[in-house]
Amino acid sequence: MTDKELLEKLQKDKNGGLATVIELYAGLLYKIAAAVILPTGSKEDVEECVSDSLLTFYGEIENINLEKASIKTYL
Repeated sequence: MTDKELLEKLQKDKNGGLATVIELYAGLLYKIAAAVILPTGSKEDVEECVSDSLLTFYGEIENINLEKASIKTYL
C-alpha cells in the first residue's frame, strides 16, 4: 500500500486506516521508543510512548501533506 492510498483510507475511515497504520508501523515505533526509553524507563513507558504517538498522529490526519513527508516520517 502506498502512502497516498493509506492517506486516502485514513481520510475516509479513520479507524480502519489507523488499524492499517498500526499494523504497518507499530513495530518500528516500538523499536525507536525502546531504544530511547529502555535504558532508564520501563516497558510500560515504551508502550505509552507508542500509544501517545499514534494518538497524536490520529488527531493530525487532516494536516498530513505527503509532498512534505511520508507517513513514516510523520510518525
